[in-house]
Amino acid sequence: MKTIQFSFTPVLGAVLALLGSLPAQGTIIFSTGDPPATASTIQFNDPGAVTAGFTVSGFPSFSTEAWTLFDFTGLELLNTPASGASRVEADDGGFTSLQLQAHEAVFEGISFNLQLVTNTLSDGLTVEVTTLSGATFFHDYGSNVLGNGANRFYIFTDSPLTEFIRTVQINTTTELADVRQIALVGLVPEPSSLVLIGAGLALLAFKSRHSLRRHMDRSVQPDNRSV
Repeated sequence: MKTIQFSFTPVLGAVLALLGSLPAQGTIIFSTGDPPATASTIQFNDPGAVTAGFTVSGFPSFSTEAWTLFDFTGLELLNTPASGASRVEADDGGFTSLQLQAHEAVFEGISFNLQLVTNTLSDGLTVEVTTLSGATFFHDYGSNVLGNGANRFYIFTDSPLTEFIRTVQINTTTELADVRQIALVGLVPEPSSLVLIGAGLALLAFKSRHSLRRHMDRSVQPDNRSV
């Protein structure tokens, strides 16, 4: 059975997002290279992961973030090989489009490594990001940015705790062999999910206080039985 732990830090971040993200003026930084050491890698070997279909899903490696699935959706059938690095491939050997999105969650940054089927000088990469505040950011990395080596890309918000990434759309002009080493930074619940969680906790607290009050009322009632 998968053990899931919950940390107060994501909840705090989501509260701040709920209070301040809608008017956020942050932007998205499109860079290359490795993510921070605090990044949580997506894994596909845990119970509940979806390893084949037009959408495949994995869990963040950190136990404090493993309360949500992370989806990869393509225009063709995908799979996640059981051996080697955690990665997403196409059944027919190559793909050019992939959308990345967490279940009822948003994040501050994402990193991934793109591998081409065949290295060419005409390859191209574009990435489109939608954010919690409803903004859309588009970046063209240009030609000859990919190759059969370590092609790490790191995309992140410049306003942590006030602006978050909701979806990432990757498009290439030549076929990708796989997307691997996917890692997240600053994963938090969607504010709408947090509201539901808060409502549930409030209901439990109300029921607990009501039950305690009834117990106390019974304990102070006089004993009118005859001696």
